[in-house]
Amino acid sequence: MASDSGQVVVMKRHRPVAAVAALAWMALVAGCLAMRPLSEMIDQEVYKLKCGTRCHPPHSPAKHSDTEWRSVVHRMAPKSGLDSAATAGVVRYLQTFNTPEPPEHAASDSARLPVQD
Repeated sequence: MASDSGQVVVMKRHRPVAAVAALAWMALVAGCLAMRPLSEMIDQEVYKLKCGTRCHPPHSPAKHSDTEWRSVVHRMAPKSGLDSAATAGVVRYLQTFNTPEPPEHAASDSARLPVQD
């Protein structure tokens, strides 16, 4: 009877762990359904890990145009240890989330430039 009692206690100790694990799994699945596609997340993580950890923080995708990002990433890929697939993914991520500056911001910048005669 002691062994039965011991097994029940052991099982009771594992129930909260199993319940927490099940809830965590359900939250993960629900969260993943609302997230971006996995390929975009992987491209972003590769960018953060390989291109923005050792020498500089990761730059905003809006910092460069599509053409500039392609050039920058291909130039920096050997230094970052990116293979061709990872390079293509990083370029894809940066170009996907690269948005031009709002027109009002660009206009205010040009308004600050000195006028040359």
